[in-house]
Amino acid sequence: MTTDRNDPVDWDAYESELSNPDTAAPVLVDSTPDLPFTAGPRSESRKPVLPGWLKSARTFKDTAKWAAGYAWHTFAFHLVRTPVYSGKLLVRSPVGLFRLVRGGFRWGFDMEGEPVRKAAVRREDAAEYLKLSAQRDNRVRLRVFLAMLGLVTCCCVSWWVLTIPAWQRFALLGLAMIGLGLLGAPADRPLLSRAVVTARVAKLTSDVVVRAP
Repeated sequence: MTTDRNDPVDWDAYESELSNPDTAAPVLVDSTPDLPFTAGPRSESRKPVLPGWLKSARTFKDTAKWAAGYAWHTFAFHLVRTPVYSGKLLVRSPVGLFRLVRGGFRWGFDMEGEPVRKAAVRREDAAEYLKLSAQRDNRVRLRVFLAMLGLVTCCCVSWWVLTIPAWQRFALLGLAMIGLGLLGAPADRPLLSRAVVTARVAKLTSDVVVRAP
């Protein structure tokens, strides 16, 4: 193919890449191609200083009315579904309690350092293993002391809760249930439902391509 001297694109190289896809380097879907700069200094488009809905009183009123309606719809949507959300939190709270206890146990006994200590044993590195074991013992002593202090504090708080009025006890119990329910929520199943479904399509990125099955 003949090319024009004034044409900045090498069409022969481009045609060669299309005919031999195995030799071409992979390109990410969200990468910016290296295009030649041919635009002049006055070819850019400037965005307005003020958005369009602030330039006239009528547009501002329409936008404010839409925003108020959107907020009211979202509030009413979630208010009606409060019993459903409460049921989800109640069901997920045991899982949250289990995760809390498991996380505290792993933190107290330094379980995050277990793979490193096992690797030192496999390498038969006695000096490294003794160093890691001493570090683990120091951590466990401090963390167990803090855990016992926290347990005593929880017992004192529980005794104090028994002395307050009933409505306050139920309020604290509800807060505890909410916290445990949020902690036990699955990552792929959010608590709140969508009040408004938009037709906007998510941007295709490299991470989306990697996560796709």
